[in-house]
Amino acid sequence: MDIEITTQPTQNDIDEIRSGLRQHNKPYLEGIFHTDLACYSYKSNGDKSGGLIGEIWGNWLIIKFLWVDKELSGNGIGSELLAKAESYAIEHGCHSSFLDTFSHSTRSMVTM
Repeated sequence: MDIEITTQPTQNDIDEIRSGLRQHNKPYLEGIFHTDLACYSYKSNGDKSGGLIGEIWGNWLIIKFLWVDKELSGNGIGSELLAKAESYAIEHGCHSSFLDTFSHSTRSMVTM
């Protein structure tokens, strides 16, 4: 058996690993609710001012990406996006959420 490390995996490499993981987990996940989730805020001109991308797996809301336009940061848009997504998730049986994030400022983000 050979083991290789790369810092430049191809999209095919990523898809192959993801497919193998899905096949392995499939028997354990049958019947568990799963859906993608997106929530957006808009400027008056129709451009997006922020967005949240995630998914619901069973009873968990998993937040993958949360972005707010730099010019509007600090106006509560991120909190509103989180609140909307969490409310939707609760309506669909979620009891917990997972948010993996990092910040380049001294501000911290708290959910739920």
